[in-house]
Amino acid sequence: MNIAFALLLATNLAGFNQYHAEIDRVIDGDTVVVSIAKPFRWRGDLRIHLRLSCIDAPETRGAAKRRGKESKAFVEDLVQVSKKWTLHTRLGHVDQYGRHIGGLTVETSDGDTVDLARLVAQSGHAKWTCEGTP
Repeated sequence: MNIAFALLLATNLAGFNQYHAEIDRVIDGDTVVVSIAKPFRWRGDLRIHLRLSCIDAPETRGAAKRRGKESKAFVEDLVQVSKKWTLHTRLGHVDQYGRHIGGLTVETSDGDTVDLARLVAQSGHAKWTCEGTP
């Protein structure tokens, strides 16, 4: 992983807890449903809606419907890379729609760490909303 990417990733996800997660479903280009295996010792698995931080993808309804569906399809293809992702979020902190805010990363076979939101933004399927470039 290059150092600049590691620093930017650490900055964007600073203060977030990490959990091993599986992506169950893609809602749209910036929202997914993930399962976290036993995040707390006294509970079973947890399933949450996750809004990917640092990106804003077109909605799958309304005026941008076609672009929204393309964004969703792109994310659906990306999540096939791995069943095991690392979720970066603060459980319990949700947005106005009840979604947790955070990021998803996966380690590739060559040892690089890939950030899902960054890939969506770099592809043009979402707008990057954080400082710096995707």
